[in-house]
This record gives sequence, C-alpha cells and structure tokens, in this order.
Amino acid sequence: MNFSVVKDTYNFACTQCGNCCSGDQIVRLNLYDLYRMALFLGLSNTRLLFDKGYVALHSDENESLRPRIVFKSFRSKGKTMRFCPFLQNSLDERGVLKGLCRLHPAHKPLICSLAPLGRVVDFSQSGIKEKFIFVKPAPDCPGVERSVKNKLDDVRLEFRQHLSFEKRYFLLLEKAVHKKWDKAQQMGILYSMETLHPFGQILSEIEKYFSHDKNGS
Repeated sequence: MNFSVVKDTYNFACTQCGNCCSGDQIVRLNLYDLYRMALFLGLSNTRLLFDKGYVALHSDENESLRPRIVFKSFRSKGKTMRFCPFLQNSLDERGVLKGLCRLHPAHKPLICSLAPLGRVVDFSQSGIKEKFIFVKPAPDCPGVERSVKNKLDDVRLEFRQHLSFEKRYFLLLEKAVHKKWDKAQQMGILYSMETLHPFGQILSEIEKYFSHDKNGS
C-alpha cells in the first residue's frame, strides 16, 4: 500500500460517494467505537453488537484480536456486493446518489472519521510514538483529487479524546496478547461493556483489572 507521512497539512474533501463504505474495505474498531455504536443502537452491552452480527472479532497484527464491522452481502447480476450496514444511500437535490453514514458524526468509528488519515502507533521501551499517514479511503476515492487543505493539528484537536482512548486500548490489547488470552477471555474482559456507565469510567475499570491480574502481566 502506498502512503505518505503527514506532518502538517493534506488535501482532501469527502464527496460522499460511499466507495469507502463498500467492497473489500475493512473497518477496524476500538473500545470507544464499540461503546458509541452500542449507544446508537440502544444496546445495553457492547457484547450485543457481536451477538446481533454487527461486529465480529478477527485475527490482526501481533496475534491480537480486533473487532471489525461485518459488511452485508448480496448478489446482483452474478456478482456479490458488500457494504457497511450503516451505509444509507440517498439522492441529493440534484438527483446525485450520495452515500451517507448513519453513525455520522457522533457515533462514527475513529478510523472512518480520520480518513484519509491513518494512524500508526508504536510502543517501545523509550515510550509511545505515533505518526499519521495519508491513505486513500478507497482505490477510486474522488475526494483525494480535491484541493481542500486540512490541518493535522485541527484533526488532533477535534478527536483528541477519542485518540487518547484508542491509545489506551492499544496498550490493553498488547497486554492481552502477552497474557495469551483466548477469544472467550478477550470477549468477556475487553469487549463486553455495559453502556449505562460513562466510557471513561469503564476504561479505567478495565485498566484496573489488567493491573491487578497476576496471570502473565
């Protein structure tokens, strides 16, 4: 995959074409994504996202298990089409088909909100390092041809809380891999959260559990 590191600004403007919400796209989720998605759907626990088929756990980098949105599939004219269950197509006032996200903006996954920015986080003994890269949301994305300038600092400021929550989630994910937790353990400890409580409180409780657990910590 071709990408470039973004340090200050980048050009992009979403055209609502829906290309990044269909096809072979992969939408990885963090804990805060799951929490907000469950709130949007009126679910009392994020575990229900998995039970109802909106989300599934998949093997990811470094033997970790990451949740992903399960795309819907249907066959048309001998071809299988895939699209995000939260994609809503509609015609604008000019009769142009627009791909709208039902989760936008308050419940939208971070990976979708940041697009076309990708975030690379590296944990080492010297500390946590991160960089942002420019990645086409879809191979045929028309938004990358726009000359609208965006500032990386503005994006960091707008999503500062979500970015912080995700960084804490990545640390927990590394610990879960180190502990060699299986799918059932990760589902029960990481990915089953009651939505009755504020997310910050829930995340702190999960972190506390990890710090007190003596098995492979």
